[in-house]
Amino acid sequence: MKKPKVITRCVANTYTNADERIVEFSFEDGSGGLIRLLQPDKERGRRPRVEVYRTDGAVNVIGPREEVARQYKQDRSRGGK
Repeated sequence: MKKPKVITRCVANTYTNADERIVEFSFEDGSGGLIRLLQPDKERGRRPRVEVYRTDGAVNVIGPREEVARQYKQDRSRGGK
């Protein structure tokens, strides 16, 4: 069994802003996705952020559920997506 592959200079990263980075990951079975990393923006009250940008259907994403739910509510109350 091989280790999962991580590409830090993927095509999607060429379209990012100066305060973000996108990395690609893939597994031996061909499934994978993209992760977006955002620098904090103190002027806008934004903390460092990690977003699962895209995944194949076979990928199971697990995160700190309470924090994800809280952050989602907070972003929605500020008019975010």
